Amino acid sequence: MSYNIDSTETTLLDAWMSARDIVDLLDELEDSCPEDCFLCDAKLDVKARAAVDSGPDCASCGAESRPGSAFCAKCGADLPAPSNEPIRIPLTGFSFSGEGSGRAYEDILLAKIAPKVMGSVDAIFTWEGGDSFSGLQIRDGVITECDVVRTLVPKV
Repeated sequence: MSYNIDSTETTLLDAWMSARDIVDLLDELEDSCPEDCFLCDAKLDVKARAAVDSGPDCASCGAESRPGSAFCAKCGADLPAPSNEPIRIPLTGFSFSGEGSGRAYEDILLAKIAPKVMGSVDAIFTWEGGDSFSGLQIRDGVITECDVVRTLVPKV
């Protein structure tokens, strides 16, 4: 039995992941994520897969094209070249807890998911039983593990 994370408190969340990274990670990790993992959120999955699977709309007739198409299948007009810019999917949560979270923290969250998170995340993890806390900062895929310091300040 592993020592798991009971809860995640996100104190800063201004982050996104590329749709392609989300889809690739979900396909790779399948059932390896813990019970409560932001990456496995059904809405995030659907949004990312829809972004990856859709092509540009034709400027001439408005028809949606298949990804990578050079010409519109409906009217034959030229389509814009694919952009090298990633399709950004904003993160609306950053949970990572529950069954399996202890063993997955380093191997999955730190090694595979966090390096793909762009923007800023500050998260505090409460470990099983509430007797241990750890912090994590992510800045454009750069991970910093942090100590969590709790203090009391007298009321004025």
